[in-house]
Amino acid sequence: MEKGQRNVTLFSLYKIAKALDEPIEHLFKFSGIEELDKIR
Repeated sequence: MEKGQRNVTLFSLYKIAKALDEPIEHLFKFSGIEELDKIR
């Protein structure tokens, strides 16, 4: 999943969010994305 080799289902994302005790929308928040361009 992390390497982009597998597709993740919505149910899998739900289980991950529940295990982390975080709302599912927090899994989609990106901060500092501008910094990624500097790394590449």
